[in-house]
Amino acid sequence: MSMTLSKRLSSAMIRADGPDNWFIPTDQLKQILSRASVKDEIIILFKEEPPEQLEQLIDRICGKHRNSRPDVCRKVFAVLLMIDQARSIKQFAAHNISDADIPLKPNEEDKSIITALRKRQESTDVWIELDGWSNTNYRNFLKYQWRVDAPFFSKDTIRQDHIPILEDQTILPWIPDDRLKDKNIQSGHSEVRAIRIHPGHHNFDNTYDTPY
Repeated sequence: MSMTLSKRLSSAMIRADGPDNWFIPTDQLKQILSRASVKDEIIILFKEEPPEQLEQLIDRICGKHRNSRPDVCRKVFAVLLMIDQARSIKQFAAHNISDADIPLKPNEEDKSIITALRKRQESTDVWIELDGWSNTNYRNFLKYQWRVDAPFFSKDTIRQDHIPILEDQTILPWIPDDRLKDKNIQSGHSEVRAIRIHPGHHNFDNTYDTPY
């Protein structure tokens, strides 16, 4: 019996360097949530819907072409699968939520609306009220969204002196490597550590720089 997409995503998580830090490498996520596998899942979830509407939803998740548009929501769908709320993808798509909007923010203003997520825009906020979600679903979404959004480090942005601004909850794709312990430098009250970046989260090479 084949593994469900949810189990495959959970099995793809690897431990990052740090306490209780887990993430799904971007290359693994794209491989698991290929267009073919997403199509099979969407047909099962929404078998009552017309085929043309299902194709539109699949396009929204994966993009129409190999070089997918920036407003796909593959990461969002991955989180919904892992928290057993995959059918909510239609609600997220209706609010034009994409992977670029992760991390979504919790509702901290109206305590009467327990399960609502906020998409921050330039002029206003978009609120998504999630009917049928339990508090556990809600908390798990807020937690798991970080696990599919580990940053990618590009030599092109470094050459442009662009330093990404990362939030405190960001899970960095540093993977443990005992061979690097001898490269750590202790000086006064600080320590400089050598790290290894997961190969799916950088495009460095030996002619430009080593990935740690």
